[in-house]
This record gives sequence, C-alpha cells and structure tokens, in this order.
Amino acid sequence: MSSNPNVREINPNTIFPGCVLPQKAAGIEELFDWAQNYESIKNPFSIFLSLTGYYEEEFGETLHFQDGYSSCLGYIELRLLGSALNIFENESFETVYGWCKELLATKQ
Repeated sequence: MSSNPNVREINPNTIFPGCVLPQKAAGIEELFDWAQNYESIKNPFSIFLSLTGYYEEEFGETLHFQDGYSSCLGYIELRLLGSALNIFENESFETVYGWCKELLATKQ
C-alpha cells in the first residue's frame, strides 16, 4: 500500500505558482485575495490587520469600524478570517507581519 503524502507535509514553505506566500500562510493570502473584492479599506483583511495589532504596530493607530465588523463579515469572510488567525498557532507575530507586508506591497 503506497501512501501519497499531503503537499503540506512535504514542504509547507513551498510557494505555489500565482501565490506570494508559502503554503503554510495560505489562509492569510486567501483572506487578502478575497478582500480585493471590496472597494473600501474596511474589508476582512483590514479586520485581520487590526485584530492582530499590525495596524497599531505599523501605523501607530488602529483601524476603527464605526458600524462594527459585521458590515463586511459574512459566513465566507468569517471562515477565511478564522483560517488566517489559526496561523498564529505555529507562527510568530514577526513572521505573520512580514507576510502581511509582502501582500500589501503587491497592491502598490
């Protein structure tokens, strides 16, 4: 019986074609990609940056949603946000913030 290992088990640092981040950071990149559908800075990726402290660390302030987060969080966005936040289980703030910088640089 031959077992076919999962790609993540082989090398979670692999960056697949069309991606910016390694496979182990896929949840962050998926959330970022989904947020590109929003015209406003107030989007699910911005919520991730705010919840993790990235905005405060980089800009000295937090991003406030006066009408609450629910204005841009449906069931898909909540699932994507949860996947992105789960990455902190194995990665440091420094690593995640570096990935966020990489993604944000692709928009400029």
